[in-house]
Amino acid sequence: MSERAYLGLTDEQDWAIFYGDGTEDEPIILAVGRPFTPGDDIWDAVAELEAWAQENGYYLMPPKYSTRLWALQDLIEPEIFDEIFGAQE
Repeated sequence: MSERAYLGLTDEQDWAIFYGDGTEDEPIILAVGRPFTPGDDIWDAVAELEAWAQENGYYLMPPKYSTRLWALQDLIEPEIFDEIFGAQE
C-alpha cells in the first residue's frame, strides 16, 4: 500500500517531497529536487518528484493545511498552479 506524501519547498527553496499529510510536528523530507525557479521549470521539477514518489511507494496529495506562512499558490502563477495541481474548488 502506498503512503501519503506532499510536495513543497524546503527552507532553501528547493522542491521536495515531504512524508505524511502536513500535520506532523516536524516536516519529514523524503526527497529533494531542483531549486524553485518560476516559469516552465516547475513542470519538470514536479514531474521528477512525482516519478520518484511512484517508484518509492508514495502518493502525492496536498497537505491538510498550509505548512508555511506562505503557500505554493502565492509563488506560482494561478494558471500554472491549476494546470499542475488541479483547480482548487
